[in-house]
Amino acid sequence: MSAARRLVPVLTVALLLSGCSTADGDGGRGEFDATVLDVVAADTLVLDVDGEERTVRLGGVVVPTGDECLAQDAQEATEARAGGQRMTFAVVGRDDSHGDVVAVDWMYEKDLATDLVAEGLAVPDAEDSDIPPEMLAARNDAMERGRGLFEDSEDCTFAAMYAKAAEELAEATDHGEPTTSEGAGYLLAALVAAVQTARATERFAQQAHQDLRLLAYSSQTLSAMMSRLATSTRSAVTESRRMRELKGKMRRKERAERVRLREEAAEFWSGYHSSRSGPSSSSSSGSSGSGGGYNGPRCYEPGGKVWHPC
Repeated sequence: MSAARRLVPVLTVALLLSGCSTADGDGGRGEFDATVLDVVAADTLVLDVDGEERTVRLGGVVVPTGDECLAQDAQEATEARAGGQRMTFAVVGRDDSHGDVVAVDWMYEKDLATDLVAEGLAVPDAEDSDIPPEMLAARNDAMERGRGLFEDSEDCTFAAMYAKAAEELAEATDHGEPTTSEGAGYLLAALVAAVQTARATERFAQQAHQDLRLLAYSSQTLSAMMSRLATSTRSAVTESRRMRELKGKMRRKERAERVRLREEAAEFWSGYHSSRSGPSSSSSSGSSGSGGGYNGPRCYEPGGKVWHPC
């Protein structure tokens, strides 16, 4: 996780949320009650503390902001929970940009940061092994239910990117045997497109190390997902090679068949014209009274002018 975005030791947050807060005083550190005047971002609140405005940042999590995926959803979630509310805050650190970093007890002793994680709209600000149990359970629940950053119907999420790649690979490799080169070509095109989608997903996972869409997952989960995708991609690559070879064989066979049919057609029409020109000559000779003096039975063609021996 980006060092610039990890500002608070999560262990400290966990202690404060368990009731072990620092004492009041000491420059405003400790617990205090305040009214939320404005939600600037999902993790940035403007408070009214005894008539004085004070900007604080929510500790323990990293949230999408600006043009990041689901930033607006995350801000609206915080507004729904905190906007205009009188709440209890616990100072857990300092941030040069936002002043105090706080933990928020917002309802029924429920931590606001953990609640956002449960909605899939915030990422725990810690390595996997350091995430507090309550927040870890919240993240796992969000992942199992496909919420927020884990929702594969949200176009901007990695979940959607991954689901599309997996679906295309499955559909491209689940097919019957083609009977024509054209059919093989369609299947080959689908396989190539699916492999391209999967490889783009793999590149994103390899390169976007600080992207919240990836950081939402545990390293173990993400590794397992990419392993499955890589296996499916290799199968699709192998099948695309086979389909390319099959398409070439079918095309050569179809070309040879077309040549054979043309030759048969040419032979047929050559024989047909020969059969028509032969009797005509005999008829001409017979009708003119020369050429052998055939006196046997005659069979006439339609029109009664051309005949041939019966």
